[in-house]
Formats: sequence, C-alpha cells, structure tokens
Amino acid sequence: MADFAFCAILALARDLKKVSRVVTAGEWKITRGVEIYGKTLGVVGTGSIGRKVIQRAAGFDMKVLAYDVVRDPALENGGSVRYTSLEELLRESDIVTLHVPRLPETMGLIGKEQLALMKPTAYLINTARGGIVNEEALHEAVNSGRISGAAVDVYSQEPPERPELFDLENILATPHVASSTNEAMRRVDRNCLDNVLAVLSGKEPVTPVNYPFE
Repeated sequence: MADFAFCAILALARDLKKVSRVVTAGEWKITRGVEIYGKTLGVVGTGSIGRKVIQRAAGFDMKVLAYDVVRDPALENGGSVRYTSLEELLRESDIVTLHVPRLPETMGLIGKEQLALMKPTAYLINTARGGIVNEEALHEAVNSGRISGAAVDVYSQEPPERPELFDLENILATPHVASSTNEAMRRVDRNCLDNVLAVLSGKEPVTPVNYPFE
C-alpha cells in the first residue's frame, strides 16, 4: 500500500492518466508536470502503513508533516517528521495521503471545509477506507480547481455510485487495489496460518486480526 501511494503521487504529479490517453489516441502533445522531490508530504495516520510511506518519502528528500491522534515517539524524536494539527498539515502540504482506519471518528474526516484549506496546487491520495473523504466535496474541489487532483482507491460504496468522479481528467480512480500484490497475499496467507496454529495450540494470535498490508 505504501508503494501504491507513491505510485499514485507520481502519476498525478506527471499527469500520466492524461498523457497516456493522448498518445494512445494518436496525438503527440507534450505536457508539463511537477516534481515531488523536495516537496512537503502530509501523512494523515502514522500507523504501520503511514510509517512505510514516510520511509519512502525520504528517498525523494521530502519534508514530512504528520497528523495522528496517537503520535509515534520514534518518528517525532527522529527529527525527520513534524507532527502538527490536521488544519496546518492541509494548509502546508503539497501532497496529502490518508492512512487512517475507518472509525466513527474518521468518517468524513476530509470534507468541503478541509479541502478548502489545501493549496490549489495540492493533491489528495486516499488508499485508506471509503467514507473518510466526502466524495461529493472532493468532486467539487477537483472540478473547480480548488485542488489540482486526487487519487482514489476506496469508496463509500463499492462499486461506487458516483461515476461523474471518474469523468474528471485529474482524478485517478482505481478499484480498491492498493493492497493487491502477490507478495501481500502471501503475507496474509502466512499470517492467517500462523494465527490459526497459535490459537490451536492454546496461545494468543501471533498478529492482530487485521490486514497487515504495507
């Protein structure tokens, strides 16, 4: 999932959806993208996946802002990440990527008010859970140029009911595949087996009962 988040970031920054359509349609138009090297990345949720995203951001020499209700002391004390409020993160980040669980507290976390705080040049990445982002507000923000674009892999209803979201050139939409790799599936199988064997032997599960995709 951390790999996919960066895949989405790069695709949006270089406008790959549009340029691919142009060249496959038989046209040859050069467009100008933006670099992510040295930009500010806002990571909302610094659990296992958020931490992996932060690790990958180091390779692009990105400044990292983080928001989580529970701060990670290792990240904070390491000096490479600065925890801040959600509002400050949204205002200062060039790219905002979401990695929070779906809870009552996170439903609708990013809506019209939050999107209005973002830079008009910023991108939003949601590979977390559907319902965390208000899809109607996101459509309005991207369509009006309030933000530059978004990558959406999860939806409030799947398959989604808002096809107009997909009509926007600067929306990169994928069908909940961020965690879908051969390696991730093998890790899930291995974890399931380890948990079953542990419980059958009278022990606690080896890993939490969750999807440990990274």
